[in-house]
Amino acid sequence: MSKERPIILVTNDDGITAPGIRNLVEAVKDLGQVIVVAPDSP
Repeated sequence: MSKERPIILVTNDDGITAPGIRNLVEAVKDLGQVIVVAPDSP
């Protein structure tokens, strides 16, 4: 069995400063490697 952590892609269209995307990253950060793709503004 592989011990590699999964890659989790988090994306939105509200911008990187949106509270929802930050909350989601915080919720899943212990489950795997988190990659965030979002615009720099809404």
